[in-house]
Amino acid sequence: MLRIRALFRSHENKRLFYNVQNLFFFQATNYILPLVTIPYIVRVIGPEKFGILSFAEALNQYFVMITEYGFNITGTQQISLERDRAASRNAIFSSITAVKLLLMVLCALVLILLLIFVESLRRDWAVYLLYFSMVPANVLLSYWFYLGMEEMHYLNYPNLITKLGYTAGIFLFLHREEDFYLVPLFYGGFMVVGGIVSAAVIFRKFKIKWEKPSRRDIFDCLKKGWSIFVSTFAINLYRRSNVFLLGLFASKEAVGFYSAGEKIVVVLQSLFNPVIQAFYPFISRKKKLSARHSLKSIFFLIKWLGGGTALLAIAIIIFAKPLTLLALGDKFLPSVRVLQIAALVISLGVLNYVLGIIFMTNFDFEKEFSRRVMVTGLLNIILCSMLSYFFLEIGAAIAFVFAEFFLLILLSVFIARRQSLWRPANG
Repeated sequence: MLRIRALFRSHENKRLFYNVQNLFFFQATNYILPLVTIPYIVRVIGPEKFGILSFAEALNQYFVMITEYGFNITGTQQISLERDRAASRNAIFSSITAVKLLLMVLCALVLILLLIFVESLRRDWAVYLLYFSMVPANVLLSYWFYLGMEEMHYLNYPNLITKLGYTAGIFLFLHREEDFYLVPLFYGGFMVVGGIVSAAVIFRKFKIKWEKPSRRDIFDCLKKGWSIFVSTFAINLYRRSNVFLLGLFASKEAVGFYSAGEKIVVVLQSLFNPVIQAFYPFISRKKKLSARHSLKSIFFLIKWLGGGTALLAIAIIIFAKPLTLLALGDKFLPSVRVLQIAALVISLGVLNYVLGIIFMTNFDFEKEFSRRVMVTGLLNIILCSMLSYFFLEIGAAIAFVFAEFFLLILLSVFIARRQSLWRPANG
């Protein structure tokens, strides 16, 4: 306990603690408020319509991932190192935002082509288009900028507007199964409003001035973010793709059962996200000054987060049924088994983030991390497709857990075998 107190004594560490607090508030509005709306939504629209929404959201999450392009890591790191230089901040912000806008246009064209030529998507075209509003909202939000500046409290205001507006809209207007399209309408619409507010804060509070980036700036931006983009995209091949893959082989009802259980796991795992996200820019700067001290912070995270997430996973496995009945209702009893299996992802996913993103990217092992994540993502596609075909939502949950466990083994073995490359920095 004394070591935990000591961690936050210095001015810099107090700043870290302050950012953790603000990230907790940010994640609370992101995930705790949905804990209020999800039980209501699933009871009103039922498993089948919830499955349609989950599939459409999963497809558009691919477009969000493409426009993020790993900037939540590389952009955060660049801004963190240049946050006191106004000219550099302007150049970084302008280049990254320009790339994100170009990628957004490409994603919009792809979605339109899919809706034209894929009949199963065309039936619910409005739902897919409404969910696409997540993409411009994400571009405007510029989460990476606030995280790099370590000024996350400014992002709490637009995020609160988004989530409160969405929650109010759901309870006021969603009363029938046929109104299920209102979910993406309110979700995407209020996200765009929050994004506009966030962009206004960036330009007014941080005095960011838009500078038209050159082709070279855009190319350099794409080059810097490529390996992290590949890594994060591959990560999401097993973290966000199982809903989509299950939808290709099973009914929308099965998708609803799996997605509901997975959402509970994601919400509970998000309780730990503020800590690991706040530590990333903190450790990036510490690594520049002292590799030894940054390693101590990483080992601290592994010890405490590993233990905390393991205890939470055990609790979920034990109390999965009452938790499912409370959150989803008796129509979603098949989600109990999904929740029990997927609970292990809470601990495995956090450890993989610390080892892969915080440790390996900060110690210049981005390519090695990227390769292992790609292997894991491809394995998950194969495994999830096979298991979903035979075991529906249970198969998707098993593939989800196996992929995280497989990646943890790959990362741990690499780090253990390459001690000669990073241990000298500890001396």
